[in-house]
Amino acid sequence: MRYYEKKYYAKIEMWEEQESILCDSLMDMLRVCGSIPLSIGCVGNSIASGYSKSDEMLPFFARTKLFQLKEDIRFYSFARVRRNEELNVLKWYNQNISHRKINTLLLDDLKAKVGRYACYTKRQEQTYRQIMHCTDLNFQECIQLKNNILIYFGLSGTFTDIFRKGNLTDKIKIFQSFRKDFEYLKMILTEIHMANPQIQVYVCGLPDVMGIGLTNQFDRYIKKAICAVPNAVYIRGVSRNVLSILNGQKELDYHYNKAEYLCQLCGIWEAVLQNYIPIKFKNDILIQLAQYSDEVELYDTTSKGNAEKVKEIISKCERDYKKLFIKYGFNMMQAKKDVWLHYNEKYLAYFGCTDREAVRYALFRSQ
Repeated sequence: MRYYEKKYYAKIEMWEEQESILCDSLMDMLRVCGSIPLSIGCVGNSIASGYSKSDEMLPFFARTKLFQLKEDIRFYSFARVRRNEELNVLKWYNQNISHRKINTLLLDDLKAKVGRYACYTKRQEQTYRQIMHCTDLNFQECIQLKNNILIYFGLSGTFTDIFRKGNLTDKIKIFQSFRKDFEYLKMILTEIHMANPQIQVYVCGLPDVMGIGLTNQFDRYIKKAICAVPNAVYIRGVSRNVLSILNGQKELDYHYNKAEYLCQLCGIWEAVLQNYIPIKFKNDILIQLAQYSDEVELYDTTSKGNAEKVKEIISKCERDYKKLFIKYGFNMMQAKKDVWLHYNEKYLAYFGCTDREAVRYALFRSQ
């Protein structure tokens, strides 16, 4: 076995071990939070589908230890290798495409690649079909599932076009197209949040080509899109050596190999462990304040509601989450600052019949 092969398999072993530890910690935390059974979805581009030119093709979720815990977790996937730009993802959602239909399209995408690229045998196809039959629900129904975590990979199609198309004029047009994709991403995140304010969305950045930060400019757009909603978290993409050896020839491949997919999974589970409880706390307060504002508006559109009711909502959430914050070492004051940031920014849209000062006092009265 060549040296680089030994090094590669050692990386796989290392990431598998770390991913297993993170999965155990994650499931322990989710059980304590009462979030089992859990729903986990993966949406977006070819990375979300688990595609690879240089390594074995497997569904994204089939690469994680969590996939073995089927009695506790419901998986769903809306991803394609082709025609997966943000506008298309938005169409899948608005047209409420079925889980089976999108995965049938994915299987057709993969068949078109079989003759040229990585390992895709009957066994791999069977694993994809297993994912396809995980649920009979449509896209919007999947988003509305309880205890829901969504992993999103996007914006990479336009990014890879910058490398594939040669002259400067093309590259400028592609970058302008990327900005449009960014707007569609904001729309996707907003639609998902409006459909299910309790869902948590973990948005993965672009593969970090050669580890030189080339994608930083594009990731800035992703971070801006995430700021539009209170339930999304950014996760940095994995460093990727884009040159792969296929059939003795060098070939550009912007997709991950097995070790890189495992590394990305570790990054995702770490982000969930660090953010799940604070976001759940934040969502609970914001949802209840928005519901109360709607109730007040039904009777008097000029009223700012009852300050005691606002205090009661926030105090109850603090009591409900206090032990969890202490157990896992989270900072409740920082979480309350995040609540205030979104509340203040979206005040007119969601909270217009609540009193700003009453909310501020209830959040920070102990300061």
